[in-house]
Amino acid sequence: MKKYLMMGAAALTMGFAFVSCSSDDEIYNPKAKSEQLAKNYAEAFVQQFGQPAANQTWGFGQAAKSRMTRSNNKGEVIKPDETSFPGYSDDRCHSGNYRTPEGYADIVAPITDKEAKWVQNWFTQNPGLSDEGVDFDDFFVQQVTNNLATDNDTKAGYHWTNEGRTETEYEYKDFKVKMDQLRIGPVRDASDDKTLHLKDFNSTNGFNAWNLLYIKGGSSKQFAYYASWGSQWQWLFRCERLTVPGSCFKDGKARVGYYVGLSYYCKKDEVAGVKGDVIGEEEKEVCNDWILKIVPANVVDEDQIKEQGRIFCEDLGTIGDFDFNDVVFDAYLYESGKIEIDVLAAGGTLPIAVAGEDITIGKMSNTGVNNGRETQHISISAEDAAKNRWTSLISIPIVVTRDITDAIDGSVELTAEKGKAPQKICVPLTTDWVDEYVNINTAYPDFAKWVKKEVTREDCFANKVAEYVDLILQNND
Repeated sequence: MKKYLMMGAAALTMGFAFVSCSSDDEIYNPKAKSEQLAKNYAEAFVQQFGQPAANQTWGFGQAAKSRMTRSNNKGEVIKPDETSFPGYSDDRCHSGNYRTPEGYADIVAPITDKEAKWVQNWFTQNPGLSDEGVDFDDFFVQQVTNNLATDNDTKAGYHWTNEGRTETEYEYKDFKVKMDQLRIGPVRDASDDKTLHLKDFNSTNGFNAWNLLYIKGGSSKQFAYYASWGSQWQWLFRCERLTVPGSCFKDGKARVGYYVGLSYYCKKDEVAGVKGDVIGEEEKEVCNDWILKIVPANVVDEDQIKEQGRIFCEDLGTIGDFDFNDVVFDAYLYESGKIEIDVLAAGGTLPIAVAGEDITIGKMSNTGVNNGRETQHISISAEDAAKNRWTSLISIPIVVTRDITDAIDGSVELTAEKGKAPQKICVPLTTDWVDEYVNINTAYPDFAKWVKKEVTREDCFANKVAEYVDLILQNND
């Protein structure tokens, strides 16, 4: 993998070059070269972060405490004033603010005005539609913002006559241009037995009784709204995992969240041979008309999950950058032995395989891919996991393929040996991976302390720098 090395401490590692070989046998000895590569990597790691603690196991082997689960069920809607709502209390319910997210700030953080503005701007500048969203069973739904709430506003559209199409602006109050009746589910189907209708969660302010709902045993894969003017259900949405900068929050800390933007589009039925009016056709993929936030509840039956975590990997393509994003995936090991893997990002340029399956998300290039917009799911049966002796997250093989010109035999498996420099680490599921070329210690300043076990894993990765600058040497080619 070719990367431009970071300035500062990372550049010092260039001193750990491959040792020259004294004979032709050594030059073409893949095992020797592989061992030398690992040695150089370990020396560079210690140079930057210090000697790992002897009992440092790199986050592997910790029992599961929560799970972002997967479902094909419709589920149920639970409102804040129902006793089954997480954190419900009679005092809270009757405090006068139970209809607002602020009344449940200890359960799920309220949306700030700056957060809403930043997210809306992101969806405006990044058009595109999703085939499906994230797949959670138990989650909160919050309203971030909507653009279809003011009767005096207008929306561009087209009016059809026998003479052709003319551009028009429609006022909401005249044409009832609104999107409401949010519907979610595992499939695209507006029927009651397939999807869940969030009846008390409409986009327009005059009808929105709730800005916060809890979904139990449902699915956040598909989102639809009812376009009242044309009497249509539309499945036009984009779901994205976004890192919102710290400037949007009072404490200055960046936050990662799952946001769903919906795009308004409506078409009238054709009458007497004349096509119906169309609204939103030109901006069909700009999902900024109604924006929601999906917050996983992480509720789980602990008997089902034995071990879980997010795995950050270094493929050893470059010695010294230590961004640990060459492949990033969430892994869940069930008590039954079954393993589920969700690959979230690939920041490397070398071919890499997880659990024997080639990682195909993104397009490999000399600058790497780390956008997290695609995912890849790998499911391993209990029988296959047992046959391969994959009985823990650390035993899931991550294999990097190198060209023979590198004098490596093409199958280097990443390791995380106790007390030694890791080529992979296991972090909490909610941990955000760093940008390409950014040293992990730049984003998580306690990383070096965690290496020496001076802080816990959870404290290390909870202390993320809100905004950091990519330290990249420019390409001189």
